[in-house]
Amino acid sequence: MEELRTDDGSVPAFAVGFVSVLAGTFLAAELLKTLSGYAGPLNDELNRAVFQFQNSSAATNGAQHYPRDNRCTACEPHNAAAKIWKQRFERFTKYSAGLSRSEI
Repeated sequence: MEELRTDDGSVPAFAVGFVSVLAGTFLAAELLKTLSGYAGPLNDELNRAVFQFQNSSAATNGAQHYPRDNRCTACEPHNAAAKIWKQRFERFTKYSAGLSRSEI
């Protein structure tokens, strides 16, 4: 909060330019979902979304399954990093379902 303090006596305030950027990003994401023909969130079966701006009618555009590379040690399900992200995702899922932080 110290960054919000001013030396000229004016009232400190947040810059809200990022709100417009975020709104534009959400709008663009919704447009891409509409163009891809898939309106749902990504999940275990459809875990990757692709859109080529140079070829908006490409067959690869849209949500699709993108399997794990079995040769990738960083993607190994028993990897410590994978466990951390799984725990974070589970907490996020519970929080998104309406549970309070104390219940998680």
